[in-house]
Amino acid sequence: RKPVGLAVGICPWNFPCFVMARKIAPALLAGCTSVVKTSEFTPNTCFEMAKLFATVDLPKGVVNIVTGKGEIVGAALAASPKVDIISLTGSVRAGKSVYASAA
Repeated sequence: RKPVGLAVGICPWNFPCFVMARKIAPALLAGCTSVVKTSEFTPNTCFEMAKLFATVDLPKGVVNIVTGKGEIVGAALAASPKVDIISLTGSVRAGKSVYASAA
């Protein structure tokens, strides 16, 4: 099996650490790089988790955290031709928006 490339994980405001782990772990195990977009309401939990990733022996740029409003940052990630796979945990409205941007 081969890695698919750049995996984007879009996380909701509730359970940010748990959901972030569910986005990053499979991507790393599959050999992919990862960009996680945190909720604009709860970014600090994800920043603390990112500090933990900085303490392990991963190459720089394998795990990346971005913040901002979903309508702006999430849409830009979804529309990027550099993104190979997207995982979203969120509302139906958010899912439809990501789906439309990625199409």
